[in-house]
Amino acid sequence: MTRVSLGAQSFDQARLSALGRIHSPAETRLAAAELHAAGLGNFNLDLMYALPGQELAAAVRDVEEALSLAPAHLSHYQLTLEPGTVFAAQPPPLPDDDTAAAWKAFSMTMIAGDSMPL
Repeated sequence: MTRVSLGAQSFDQARLSALGRIHSPAETRLAAAELHAAGLGNFNLDLMYALPGQELAAAVRDVEEALSLAPAHLSHYQLTLEPGTVFAAQPPPLPDDDTAAAWKAFSMTMIAGDSMPL
């Protein structure tokens, strides 16, 4: 095994619940701590933005929290509504495209400032 991937998606329990995720932010933090303790620092953390009901401050907190866990790699991507999913059939309210693009640019600046590979 050369890399572990943690699908955090968000560190906001309300956002995780809106996505139908069954893990908690605490479980993601614990998993990262256990990986570091085991000497497996080469882990990836998946993080999403422009989530249902998400505000910019919450998106920023997600990036800050992700960076604080010191993953070797951070995958940061926008929620997309895929055909055949519940969200495609009943789209939740999402930030508009201009807002999502601004969030992405801001987040990329934060991540690059931390010298984190994207």
